[in-house]
Amino acid sequence: MKRYLFTILFCSFLSMPLSADNLSHWQRLAEKGSANAQFNLGAMYDSGEGVPEDDAEAAKWYHQAAGQGHVNAQFNLGVMYANGEGVAENAVEAATWYRKAADQGDYRAQYNLGVLYANGEGVLQSSSESYVWLNLAAKAGNKNLAIKRDRAAEKLTTEELDLAQQRAAKLFEEIQQNKMN
Repeated sequence: MKRYLFTILFCSFLSMPLSADNLSHWQRLAEKGSANAQFNLGAMYDSGEGVPEDDAEAAKWYHQAAGQGHVNAQFNLGVMYANGEGVAENAVEAATWYRKAADQGDYRAQYNLGVLYANGEGVLQSSSESYVWLNLAAKAGNKNLAIKRDRAAEKLTTEELDLAQQRAAKLFEEIQQNKMN
């Protein structure tokens, strides 16, 4: 699934498609500080929808929206840093942006963060921490994520698994509480 799918859905909701015709509209709103418009511009440049594809320009707009807490922009920026698209490849930055999105409940970011912890990319390798984030991602109901979480659990002792489950439960509570605020 392309990163910008959520943008297309968001724009459809607002009845404002991503296209060259609407570029000036999004540009104007983005320059006024609208995180949604900044995200939409990033998605346009990311996908080449209505503008020439430009990863550096996409990253610029995603960064502005992500800095304002836009969860999809944070996730997309993490992907861009992980893959070196429009920015220098940097696993630490990827982990930082995934964590911001994961803390807002984005299961994709939670999954990617779990993978980073499993591999020790951008973060210290930790099977326990990997399990925590994979467990949170699996709560989205995706069976494949539950399988990956269960595989991560196999690497833990009973005591480590118990602690990781407690940590995941606490984080889940915090994320749900933050969503309500």
